[in-house]
Amino acid sequence: MNSVSPPQLVFWRDAPVDVEASVFEFVESTWGAKVTFVCENDYSSERAQLAWRIPELNQVILKNSPELRRKAELLIAEPHTIHIFNGFRGGSRTSLMRLRAMEGARWGILAERPTEFDSTFLGIAKTRVSRQVYKHYCRQFRNDCSVFFAMGRRGVDTYARLGFSHQLLFPFMYGIYDHVDPRPELRTVPSDPTRFIYVGRLDQANKGVDMLLEAFMDQRRSDFRLDIVGGYGDMLEEVQDAARQDSRITFLGIWEPHEVVRNMSRYDVCVVPSRYDGWNVIVNQAINAGLGCIVTDGATSDELVEVSGAGIVIPRNDQRALNQAVQEVLDAQHMVEHFKRAALAYRTSISPDVVGQYMIDVLRHVFDLGGAAGRPICPWLEWGTSR
Repeated sequence: MNSVSPPQLVFWRDAPVDVEASVFEFVESTWGAKVTFVCENDYSSERAQLAWRIPELNQVILKNSPELRRKAELLIAEPHTIHIFNGFRGGSRTSLMRLRAMEGARWGILAERPTEFDSTFLGIAKTRVSRQVYKHYCRQFRNDCSVFFAMGRRGVDTYARLGFSHQLLFPFMYGIYDHVDPRPELRTVPSDPTRFIYVGRLDQANKGVDMLLEAFMDQRRSDFRLDIVGGYGDMLEEVQDAARQDSRITFLGIWEPHEVVRNMSRYDVCVVPSRYDGWNVIVNQAINAGLGCIVTDGATSDELVEVSGAGIVIPRNDQRALNQAVQEVLDAQHMVEHFKRAALAYRTSISPDVVGQYMIDVLRHVFDLGGAAGRPICPWLEWGTSR
């Protein structure tokens, strides 16, 4: 199929680009026309604390500036432009509603699945309310939306159940990646302690840090080390206390974002005990670093471990399963090297050029801009079948 010159591409966001920077830099450099990122707000204080690299992108940060907002709104009136909105809500909702009312407008959504809360009575009630809200959004937008990038297969399945056509839905992910060769350390002395690492927010509700601490503090053996990296969250004090009480656990504080992959390569297994994540990027970084994961199916990014074989996937909110997975790794040291080799074999499949090219292929397919014939296949999910 002959290619057609692409139109301008505009991404509407609440905050500037951070974890997706490498993917969007690829898209901007490869798309073939102007790409603009309209951001309602600046980086949050938490993101600023982590010192994320400010990407070299054409970003317009509105920050309540009437002049910048007027310029951003003019983008809606430009013909043929393709608009992608991060979710249904947020500051750009007004722009989304305006665009939806325009005949022939070309737009889509990029979104995580709706939040799932804990299994308490209040949590179950909040989850039900969240589902009803998203059912309303789906009824409102499903007939006008042209493309929907949903985070992971679980996101695709969720929005299909909520009423979006499978034809509109394409699995996607936050393609965080570090272009380094971290050369992961392979274990040379079997008696060396197994080195586990947790990186992320130190909270209970979403990240499951309480489960992490219980899984390791209840171990009666001494042939492991758990290092914990993070700077904020409602379990910060509990983590610090655990490190003081248990010599097998060390709290390292914050790593700079550009240090994460290189530092992770010194470990054996990454632990991701998420109760809910729209897409937990630590799994990407672990595979990028060449090590396997123990990850719950609440992370959404657990599909990378499932496809690659670089680790163990367990049910979310299941303390017993997490304890058993840790025990399994400690009892079978050969698994560590198997996971590392699987991660190394797979990691180029989640690189920014792969993820970014897939997004471009989807947009070209949906908006009849030429390119390969047929519906694009998600490359990191088909990796095992294409080898």
